[in-house]
Amino acid sequence: MYLFYPVNNNKTNLDVVVTRAMFAVAAAAAFARYTDFGLLSILAAAALIFAAVYLKVLLRFLKAPVIVMLVIAIVVLCLLTWSPYFAIVLVLHWALEKFIAKEPKYAIDLNGVKITKLLSEKLYTWADVQNVVLKDGLLTIDFKNNHIFQSPVTAKNVELDEKSFNQFCRQQLQTTNHQP
Repeated sequence: MYLFYPVNNNKTNLDVVVTRAMFAVAAAAAFARYTDFGLLSILAAAALIFAAVYLKVLLRFLKAPVIVMLVIAIVVLCLLTWSPYFAIVLVLHWALEKFIAKEPKYAIDLNGVKITKLLSEKLYTWADVQNVVLKDGLLTIDFKNNHIFQSPVTAKNVELDEKSFNQFCRQQLQTTNHQP
């Protein structure tokens, strides 16, 4: 069996996005507290906006993991809003995305091509497929219904020989097409 995972170089780091959101909400809360603390709240809001915008730079400079900044953002947000609800909502969103979302994968074996996504799993038999080719890390699946699927992929923890994979697929397609 061959197992592939999509390569997504543009994927956003959810930890960074949620941490930035918390710093931004905390900055808004600090601005709202201007009547209570005056100039101190404006300086705190400016520092929080700076932290939100330059979060990745701060992470590299402090050599801290994102989770540490996330905890700092939660504490600051709770202190400034006097309410944990904003932080709870953002942390729940983060947890749902982090732990529920399945990574898409493409499994190719004797039964056919199985594409597993977030909420679905579909098996295409070799009879449904016209051609399967892996070339330079790009998986191309040509279906008999005139649909085509392409995705840059990687085989995790395995060194993959494109030639042997393409030969396996050709063999499966020839076997399927010659059956009565």
